[in-house]
Amino acid sequence: PTACGLEKASSAIIQWQNQYDGYIWVASRDQGIPPKILKTLLGFESQFWPGNSRFYLDEYGLGQINQLGMDVLLRNDARFYQQVCSTIFADCSSPYLGLEASQQRLIRGAAASLVDASCADCPYGVDLDRAKQSVDIISRLLKANCQQVDTILGADISDANYEDLWRFTLSNYHSGVSCFQNAVSDVKDKDQPITWENLSKQLKCQGGVDYVDGFMDDLFSFEFYLYEPGND
Repeated sequence: PTACGLEKASSAIIQWQNQYDGYIWVASRDQGIPPKILKTLLGFESQFWPGNSRFYLDEYGLGQINQLGMDVLLRNDARFYQQVCSTIFADCSSPYLGLEASQQRLIRGAAASLVDASCADCPYGVDLDRAKQSVDIISRLLKANCQQVDTILGADISDANYEDLWRFTLSNYHSGVSCFQNAVSDVKDKDQPITWENLSKQLKCQGGVDYVDGFMDDLFSFEFYLYEPGND
């Protein structure tokens, strides 16, 4: 786009990027996730475009969530599991981990569909109401990743500062628990403190370090892009 095109489109861009703010505030309050982190995640993953799905990776929606991501959420959020399970099975008395593999797959698929805003009959091919409702699910998933990191670190959590703990959570969110857990084990084997500086050198998953560092760069520049509404 030319400079003229960018100027003409700026008001529409601002309106589009901020349409989720109310949902971000509520989800952040309910799940204890800083709203800056949640909004940065939506921008970093999908540029706030809920139809920006990567079907070849089975990733959907504003948070680019796949079934492996949903597995983390279903393992750690019993309320969400019950919500999804009840739409498929009449009996949801067994916990998610107590189900057969085929049943878990059905529930993961149903959970992933909740964040897929693709809609052939909707304007621009996306269901914006579904996209807005998915913000709460994304915040729940971030919280579930925080809980998973806390479990893995155990007593070693004291080695990391607040920012590093979010880096660990983002690493877990992007690359999966196995990659993060293996890196933690490697750092421990070297008898080093569990910090991002040490952990990032042990992450073997492709693109994992770049993802976390890029996310944090966007987060630290958040204030620069704050929109100041005019008097009109």
